[in-house]
Amino acid sequence: MWQNPAVLDPTTIARPPAGDSPDRPGASPRPVTSADLVLVIGAAMVAAQAALRAWVLHASYFFGDDLRLMVDAHERPLSVAYLLDPHQGHLAPGTRLLAWLVTASGPLDWTLAATLTVLAQLLASAACLWMLLVLLGPRWRALVALAIYLVVALAALGTTSWAASTALLVAQAASFAAVASWVRYLRRRRPRDLALTVVAVLLGLAVSVWATLVLPVLCLVAAALLSRRWSRSRLVGRTLRYWPVALAVAAIGAAAAIGADGADGTDGTGGTRGANGIWSRVQQASPWPHDNASRAYVNRLRADLDAREETVDLASQVVPPAVLPADGAPQHRTEALVPLVSENAQFPTSTDELSVITDAGAVVPAAIGGGPRGEGRPEGECGWQITDRPVTIRLDAPAREGQWARFGYLSAGSSPVLVTGGGEQVQASLADGLNSLYLRVPAATRSLTVGGLDPGANLCVDSVEVGTPTPLEAP
Repeated sequence: MWQNPAVLDPTTIARPPAGDSPDRPGASPRPVTSADLVLVIGAAMVAAQAALRAWVLHASYFFGDDLRLMVDAHERPLSVAYLLDPHQGHLAPGTRLLAWLVTASGPLDWTLAATLTVLAQLLASAACLWMLLVLLGPRWRALVALAIYLVVALAALGTTSWAASTALLVAQAASFAAVASWVRYLRRRRPRDLALTVVAVLLGLAVSVWATLVLPVLCLVAAALLSRRWSRSRLVGRTLRYWPVALAVAAIGAAAAIGADGADGTDGTGGTRGANGIWSRVQQASPWPHDNASRAYVNRLRADLDAREETVDLASQVVPPAVLPADGAPQHRTEALVPLVSENAQFPTSTDELSVITDAGAVVPAAIGGGPRGEGRPEGECGWQITDRPVTIRLDAPAREGQWARFGYLSAGSSPVLVTGGGEQVQASLADGLNSLYLRVPAATRSLTVGGLDPGANLCVDSVEVGTPTPLEAP
């Protein structure tokens, strides 16, 4: 059968133009569309905002509520009971888990804490971009909305507080992801989108009560999409139409959430506390934390303690309010905070060298005074002499439990000693020679009885001073 040679000739087979073949080295790339630019610019905006967050955190530090969470995490093992224990009036297992992770990594590891916050910011910003792309598509107006999120006060709220910042950012990420996946589910009815919505909502609620604000938003989205056929413009229109309702729900939720942070439900001032709480949170949103006293205090304290060759004996004190507010009792005392800073310190009931911490975080020798003193000192160089029988030293005023007593003494050798006050006893040790014994008063008393020496020991007590330990002034 005759065939046209041109059909069989390979040289006559039609080939696509050189520029249309993606396999040829000289193939022209796919044209860059506006959608591509939106994605690239959006990603760049997210990265830039995260970099700004990192720069802000570099100059910040733990403060207030952060330190309370850290102390609690350090004192308790990781358990379900710990995670579900309410904090400031509401459940926050995610926040407690973050605090435990940072505390377990080392003494107040700010680097890890700040890294977690930056990652949370990246997650929140990326989730916001995803939500906007789902709602508005890869259009320029999505970048406008993204820019608003990245720069408004809500994005920076809690910047100077690690716990509040991280919790809020994770809640934002969960809320954005919940809206995006919810819209995708309503459009396509895919079970995985519904599952992602549920997981996102539960994650947000586990971290912060602020995540409750996403629930009315999901209801509004469902009402907009289920009422008629899916339309981005219809969704935006209905959102604009019902924004007063959403705003009212958000305001009520915010007031309730912040009010729960501080109200105990017994003083009838929950509404006032909620309003004050909102203003307080707005004031704390400043991205310029260079007046954070915690950083300087903790760094000085760590340096002084770690520089000592021997374990430092410290008296219990109240942490300066600028570092840890007094409403954080009992975590606002040094015996709760110091173990987070260094392992080279202890809080004994007696010691021959007592130290205290200044408001600047420096560790200095302690001075005892301003309180009761021993009265009726016997004449002679020895003062109150104690050998095999206890001797009671009367004070010229009552001593309170928790005060410290300083005994200036001369001992002919080392020996144990037993001091009794108010029916309570404290065991201590004496050193050979001229020394001082610092002892925490065990109970309210008007006298201190000294005894319990080794057989043959001879002790001369020259002076007894009682008071609250204060920094020893340099001569």
